[in-house]
Parts: sequence; C-alpha cells; structure tokens
Amino acid sequence: MLLDLAAAAAGMLIGLRFRAGALLAATLVMVAASVAAQAHNDGFGWHALGLTLEWAVLLQIGYLVGLAVAASWRRFRGK
Repeated sequence: MLLDLAAAAAGMLIGLRFRAGALLAATLVMVAASVAAQAHNDGFGWHALGLTLEWAVLLQIGYLVGLAVAASWRRFRGK
C-alpha cells in the first residue's frame, strides 16, 4: 500500500513540474528497479510482473492528476 501511494505521489510531482519525457524516464527507472527488487527477493514471476505493472499504472495516473492540477492552477491564477 505504501509503495502504491509513493508511485502515485511521484507521478503527481512529475506532472506538476515536468513533462512527458520525465514521465518516460521515471517509468523506465521504476520498472527496472521494481523488477530487480522483486527478482532479488522472491524470484521473477507473475506476481512480480503484476506489481510492476500496478506501480507503472499508478505512476501514469498520478502524472495525469498532476497535469490536471497544474493546468487548473495556471487557469485560475491567470484570471
């Protein structure tokens, strides 16, 4: 649960400040680290792949939320 929240929060922070290139790099780093950590602890299998996919999706959703917040902030601040 804590790692799920961390992935979503990281996506939100990337969405607030950076753009798609940073999201791609963060996703690559997160997937590589997740696969390495899961393979080291439990051996690579479907469970590790599922967790990695879950964290990648949460990172992407967090990014979209961060983009929406940043766009809303610019829109209301501009008026």
